This record gives sequence, structure tokens and C-alpha cells, in this order.
Amino acid sequence: MTKLLAVISPAKLLDDQSHYPDLECTQPIFTKEAEQLAKKLKKTTAAELSTMMDLSAKLGEENKKRYAEWHLPFSHHNAHPAILMFKGEVYRGLKAEEFSKKELAFAQDNLRILSGLYGVLRPLDLIMAYRLMMGTPFSPDAKTKNLYAFWGTKLAEQLAQDIDPRGTLINLASTEYFKAVDLKTLNRKVITCEFKEHKGDKYAIVMTYAKQARGMMARFLVENKVKKAEDLKSFDKENYSFNQNLSSDTNWIFTRG
Repeated sequence: MTKLLAVISPAKLLDDQSHYPDLECTQPIFTKEAEQLAKKLKKTTAAELSTMMDLSAKLGEENKKRYAEWHLPFSHHNAHPAILMFKGEVYRGLKAEEFSKKELAFAQDNLRILSGLYGVLRPLDLIMAYRLMMGTPFSPDAKTKNLYAFWGTKLAEQLAQDIDPRGTLINLASTEYFKAVDLKTLNRKVITCEFKEHKGDKYAIVMTYAKQARGMMARFLVENKVKKAEDLKSFDKENYSFNQNLSSDTNWIFTRG
């Protein structure tokens, strides 16, 4: 158990070509659930995937192929460490490809990635390429109407196992993904970090910058081996600083400009 655990969202942009056979990787915790979802998705046509996920026909075909090829067990031959496969704005800020093995080990204990297909991922969990956003109107059976219902309290239960009862969860995920964490089940202190830009006479969230900053904060946590939430207030990357006036006990605002 750790006293400080951060969660981030996955990304649509993936690098499913690079392999890292020298890394000691792990298997996802919810492989049975992922297999259940993938089994149903294998039966879904490219056109249905395009409609369901609001994709172009080309991306529908690409993801149909991904699910056709999806299979267990995962190894370095067919899968990739989650933290190094996801790309996109959060991961541009995170720059996990620059982490040392010691930093990756710290991330493995103190960072989690929420996922529509895999539930909760540790950074070094091996996964195959996919697209399934948490907000996608999809379920593998008639018992549940969407992914939020499918995952239920499982994500919160798993996170609670990883966090000391007196510990804190640092929310660096999007609203879409963090909604999947049942806070009553989690029963841990939660601090949400937001990043805002100075616009005119106020501060506002600019999504591209905010996503990058979430990744930078996760990197800051790993690089500095942060164990106390209070230490995150010293985050100063790219001219951000903690804004005491705009913050509350559970919603920390970092501003610049």
C-alpha cells in the first residue's frame, strides 16, 4: 500500500510498434473482464464500431482489426507496457520514455491509468492496442447498460487496496474516466488537481494545456518520489504555481500567466 496514489486517463493515440523486452512487466489485474469486453467487441462490425465510437470508416476498420487480433496471454511479443504505449497530450507531459528503471518502479507503485477496456492499469502492465473510451455506450451483456455499470465498484475497490486507509488519491484524470471510480466505495481522501491559464481578468482551463499539465504533475510526482500530497504544491513546471486563493482542501488549482 502507498500513502499517495495518482490516477490519469489513457489516450486514443497509441504506439503499438515499440517493444521493451528488457522491462519486467506485469499482467493487468482485470484480464477476465477485459477478455469479456473484447469477446463482444470481436463480434462487432467495423461500421458498428464507427457509429458507437464516432469514428471514421478507416478508424473503424483499424479497431475491428485490433479486436480481431486481441488475445491472451500477453507477452512482449504481442503487447506493450501501458505507460509507454499511450501517447497524446497527457503522455507528452509525462514523458515516461525518459524514466529510469527506478522511476518506472516508483510509478508502478504510485500511478494508475484508468481504462474502459482494462479497468485499472499499473504503468508496467502489458496490454494490446485498443480503443474503448469509458463513456462509450457499450456493454458486453444485457445486465449492464454501459461501461460505468459494467465496472461498477471494481475500480474503486482495487484503488482502495492500493492506498493506505489514511492515504490520498490524486485525481489527474478526466471527468469521463474519474466518474468510473465510486467514491463511497473508495473511502479515501481525494484531491483533484486542475490547471488554468490566465485569460483576460480570469483563469480558465485550456484543455490541451491542462492535459499536458496533468502529465507533467504525474512526472513531477515520480521524479521527486513524492510521498505527501502537500509536496505537490511545489509543482512549478512550465511556469505553473499553486494558487491558494482559488483552491480548496480537495480541489487544488495551479495557474500561470
